[in-house]
Amino acid sequence: MTCQELRESVWEVAYALESLGLEKGSAIAIDMPMDVNSVVIYLAIVLAGYVVVSIADSFAPSEISTRLILSKAKAIFTQDFIPRGEKKIPLYSRVVEAHSPMAIVIPNRASSLSIELRDGDISWPDFLDRVKDSKGLEFVAVEQPIDAFTNILFSSGTTGDPKAIPWTLLTPFKAAADGWCHMDIKNGDVVAWPTNLGWMMGPWLVYAPLLNGASIALYNGSPLGSGFAKFVQDAKVTMLGVIPSIVRTWKAKNSPDGYDWSTIRSYMILVALAPLVRHLAWMNIFG
Repeated sequence: MTCQELRESVWEVAYALESLGLEKGSAIAIDMPMDVNSVVIYLAIVLAGYVVVSIADSFAPSEISTRLILSKAKAIFTQDFIPRGEKKIPLYSRVVEAHSPMAIVIPNRASSLSIELRDGDISWPDFLDRVKDSKGLEFVAVEQPIDAFTNILFSSGTTGDPKAIPWTLLTPFKAAADGWCHMDIKNGDVVAWPTNLGWMMGPWLVYAPLLNGASIALYNGSPLGSGFAKFVQDAKVTMLGVIPSIVRTWKAKNSPDGYDWSTIRSYMILVALAPLVRHLAWMNIFG
């Protein structure tokens, strides 16, 4: 997707969001895999003057419900299911079980949904069809003060109730500055980081590459196998984000074997641990 195509997609979703009649500043949740649609929806929510509520697509209904209640979300974007090999992991049904507000449901692969929606929920095609006449028209960003909330993330909740972590309009500039200063993200880079919008690195991945003139490489599926290794090769990734558990699995399965990762010039490590250094040495990252 080019920058212009991204802009036009974001404008279209922003117009469709306005057609819902929600009050500006309302919280709108996203419970989806990290893919092109979720990035477009994220940016459209911010552009249109609403607040993103980030929910990881791995959460159980009770965890989804807690975050929806705490944020007072007025709507939620989700997907019918998540494909994992031959399996279909239900996502919309979890959202329903969490007693969510109105859901906009995106079909995973087909052009139409294969599931029945609750009364009041909207399919993705119907959602976009509400503003089909505005397709390609620029959406003027809603002006807000610099300290206005744009995203509510949450702590994992492993040590108690999840805690809200608000991002403001200023936070994207911090993400971009860190990407430029500490990670050397440059114009023309291709940045890949297996993550999700429910975790801090998801929104970071939306902002840091784009504001520095780089591209985002998004893989639809698990990053643990050879499919992801081939994706890194074919996308000519130049900067790859890793965490210890992923590298350990690569080592155990020899996932990168046979694939050309020579375009990678930098690895970004979320947690620097001595065992991780040993794993990276195995991958000849440090020689």
